[in-house]
Amino acid sequence: MPLKAPFKISQDYEVAQPNQERAYPVPESDWEHLYDKVSRISSPGLTVHTIGSVLLGCSASALIAALSLPPLPADPSDKGRFACWVVFFAALLCGMLFLYLARFQRSSELTSAQDVLRDMQRFTKRYEAIAQPRSSLRDYLTTHRFTLLFKPQTGTKSITFDRSGAIGEGRNTNESSWEVVDEQLVIHDRKGQVFSRFLFDRFSGRLISCNGDDTVWKGQQYIEPA
Repeated sequence: MPLKAPFKISQDYEVAQPNQERAYPVPESDWEHLYDKVSRISSPGLTVHTIGSVLLGCSASALIAALSLPPLPADPSDKGRFACWVVFFAALLCGMLFLYLARFQRSSELTSAQDVLRDMQRFTKRYEAIAQPRSSLRDYLTTHRFTLLFKPQTGTKSITFDRSGAIGEGRNTNESSWEVVDEQLVIHDRKGQVFSRFLFDRFSGRLISCNGDDTVWKGQQYIEPA
């Protein structure tokens, strides 16, 4: 059977380098202060809400006048009472419209604030992952909870790493014990065989499987901070 030619990457492609830009180191206390300020953002919509409240007050006054005031003797057609009813309905509808607009404005701006908070949490989680000492993958593993994606599309489970070298939560026949060898996470099964091996991506905090001929499991796996 003839051997297939090895796959080669065309040299017509040029790898683009990211543009240089300035970065600003921010103390953790300032970051937490900013997070607290953003979390307190609210949009009271005072102007629109106040106008709506005034209009509802006018409608209430017009309703009281229409129901309680007697008709004027010189006004046999009772146009005064009719005018009160017109003012009541007009002020009621306009007041409800202004209150709805105030509520919509507040909801829209609060949603924007929540989006900012989610982004800040994502950034914080990323830097918490890389804030561990570069030489201590073991400390990082034993002080966090993780999610193991053993079938990335369908199969996941929680997993923790005890300092004793045993798998804590998520321990089974395949994942029984662990160790760090040459800055790689090595997981052993109950027979003591190397079941899987992972490389640590310090930027994202993920561990990516690098399984090979010496591992029982050959498929792709990921371990992510929970």
